Amino acid sequence: MSGPAEVEQDLAGTGGVATLKAVADHGEITGDSIAGTYDQARADLDAVEKLGISYTAVVQGLETEVIRRFQQSSDTLLSAVRGARPRRDG
Repeated sequence: MSGPAEVEQDLAGTGGVATLKAVADHGEITGDSIAGTYDQARADLDAVEKLGISYTAVVQGLETEVIRRFQQSSDTLLSAVRGARPRRDG
């Protein structure tokens, strides 16, 4: 995933080393942009819910999809490793 990176004290997202290096190279860290935003975040989620979009259902759907894709990647990797192993006669 790429895009703007926000780095907070004691918090780094899942952007990885490349993202952190990019922020260190040319990013601008302006301070804590998370504290004090709970009320607005709650209001935003409530507004989305009023549109008929369930936050819980969205998160569960994303979680299910991520697990499915991870499992596919894991299966592909394991299959490649098994295929590359030397056969034991025996």
